[in-house]
Amino acid sequence: MIFLSDEERAQLRLQHKRERDKRVCDRIKAVLLFDKDWSIASIAEALLLSEDAIREHISEYKKSKKLKPEGGGSVEKLWAEQSKKLEEHLQCHIYLFLPPYSPNLNPIERLWKWMKERVIYNTYYEKFEDFRLAIFGFFSALPMLDPDSVLGQTFRSRVRDKFRLINSPIQTSV
Repeated sequence: MIFLSDEERAQLRLQHKRERDKRVCDRIKAVLLFDKDWSIASIAEALLLSEDAIREHISEYKKSKKLKPEGGGSVEKLWAEQSKKLEEHLQCHIYLFLPPYSPNLNPIERLWKWMKERVIYNTYYEKFEDFRLAIFGFFSALPMLDPDSVLGQTFRSRVRDKFRLINSPIQTSV
């Protein structure tokens, strides 16, 4: 059953590419697949949703072009002036989306890895107390590291928060 115009179809595809809310993406896919004559059961199976949910999504879209689920938001807790300042700030600054789990980009994860390499790997602790003391010993020694020592340089190179964007030129320090 074709009920979308070519323009609507193109607009929905573009919105799907830009949308971050996967619930909205599922609704868009349901509408587009129904427009291609897919059965409700086939769409439900492909999207791993119930047939009732697919029927509801399509019905709501036909009635009022609704794609956003209700009740999923929250009340704004900022004053009008704060909201305005935040919006201005976001217009002037670029923030990059990070995947939900990106340990290589999180300095604490790199510190944990270095700690495991120094304290845990290839070491057998007969008693838990010995293990605990080794861990605490590692962390208590960190503040006293001499930045020019081998250990201090290793710490700086392994647990730093200095990144560059993918495909950006490498900057050499002067």
